[in-house]
Amino acid sequence: MSCNTAGRCYRARPRPLPTSALTSCTTATIFSDCFGGTPGLINTGSPGPVQGWTFSQPFGPKGGNITFTPGLMSFDTIAINNAPGAQKQFVPPLLSALNLTIQFKFTEYPLVTGAGRFYDHFIVTTGATAFVEIFLDDTGFAEVACGLNNSADGYTGTWTPVSGATHKVDVTVSALNVPVLFIDNVSIPIAFSGTGFGLVGGFPTNCVQVSSTAAGAAGPTSSKIENFFVTAGNLPNTTVYCCP
Repeated sequence: MSCNTAGRCYRARPRPLPTSALTSCTTATIFSDCFGGTPGLINTGSPGPVQGWTFSQPFGPKGGNITFTPGLMSFDTIAINNAPGAQKQFVPPLLSALNLTIQFKFTEYPLVTGAGRFYDHFIVTTGATAFVEIFLDDTGFAEVACGLNNSADGYTGTWTPVSGATHKVDVTVSALNVPVLFIDNVSIPIAFSGTGFGLVGGFPTNCVQVSSTAAGAAGPTSSKIENFFVTAGNLPNTTVYCCP
């Protein structure tokens, strides 16, 4: 309570905390990107890097562009069966693919679903000794492969694609190499499908590698990634990560 010179007293009302003080986030310990750098474009003829990302197509030169605009990395297909991809190195080098949490937010191609359009996301250790792959396509197929290269375990399940929708994907890989998948904070059951999975093609090492394809779309179209995080340990799918 405070009083003025006339002897009138008032009880101070608490001031609301600013929004920034009410919002908390977790710093990803291994990798974080929200694409807040300088805009730009990478492709086969101009591979970059832009914002630390380099054009990369481990499954063959299928073309397309990667465009960086504030807060987004866009995968732009401009001809039939383009499959643009990009990779960004881990600093310091990633030595293990065990006991990790991966979260990213992506937007599907705004096209009719069911044509086999896919979204492929890799975490590859230094020397490509181990990896995690999160593969989603628009037929509803989902796969997580994780473990040592050429002896990784595969787990498959189903999800619900929606043309043009934005999704948050969370994957944990335990210290025993068992993955758990959430999409839009909904648990996606995945079942063991076999072992012996490995990286094929001209795969980069020690990086995040992302690619997608519009699978036969005749005209220009884009899918997008809004953020990507990798952190040590197994964190809840509700974790909110800090942008760098």
